[in-house]
Amino acid sequence: TPDEMLRLLQDRGKLSSNECPIEDAQFSDLHANKLARYIGQRASASASRLTTGRPLTATATSLGLAQQQGEAYVPTLAGLLFCGAYPQQFIPQSAFNAVRCRGLSLDTNIFLERGLIEGTADELIERAAQFVKRNMRVAGIIGSVYRQDIPEYPETAVREAVVNAVIHRDYSIQQQILLRMFDDRLELESPGGLAGHLTRETLSERRFARNLRLAQIARELRLAECAGTGIPRMLYEMARLGSPPPEFMVTADTFTVRLWSRHRDLPQLIAERREATAY
Repeated sequence: TPDEMLRLLQDRGKLSSNECPIEDAQFSDLHANKLARYIGQRASASASRLTTGRPLTATATSLGLAQQQGEAYVPTLAGLLFCGAYPQQFIPQSAFNAVRCRGLSLDTNIFLERGLIEGTADELIERAAQFVKRNMRVAGIIGSVYRQDIPEYPETAVREAVVNAVIHRDYSIQQQILLRMFDDRLELESPGGLAGHLTRETLSERRFARNLRLAQIARELRLAECAGTGIPRMLYEMARLGSPPPEFMVTADTFTVRLWSRHRDLPQLIAERREATAY
């Protein structure tokens, strides 16, 4: 089918849906200040010609944020996701469906917080990270002299997982990212399996961007680090906290990151930290 062919080309890096125009959108659906901020960032970094008398529509088109169709300029997915006034009006699947559930599964039906996280890419990343920070526990352990606060999850690892979900998901799948927090773990489920030559075993060694334009813009806006560093950073931060390594679960249509809570065995954690600070 056409949809299957589109996804096959995207997964092989032959076509990027994030550079496709969003037919129902208009150039006025881009937020002028956000657009100017990104163009200014690019111009100040390496391309001063971007701001030398060119129309805003032409500049946005040259950066992959819009495409010209006849006399009109239509925003692309990348343009709306990073610079849109309200991206979810045209890309509803770009939102996060977030839930903090008491217990170890959704079957308990006890939700401490749940809701839809919307906004541009930078807002999605910040709001999803804040959701986790707001809902995770912090253990205060008193050592021989000082109190030490031990969070359930390292904030840097959480942020890397969130950034990866926003940048590398498959936007042709009409499903939202699922952010689930339980008493013993955090899970981020992104639509779309692994793209290109990536496998679960080579995630920390190889790199492949399904959405190359999104990845480029994220790096330019300093929302993401160099390509290929996200998963190694997650592994490092979880190990530094003393937590088990992240788990990555892959199906044909989903990619899930699981971070285990450092508080799964709180008595053992307290004993270890007190012993470590006793000397």
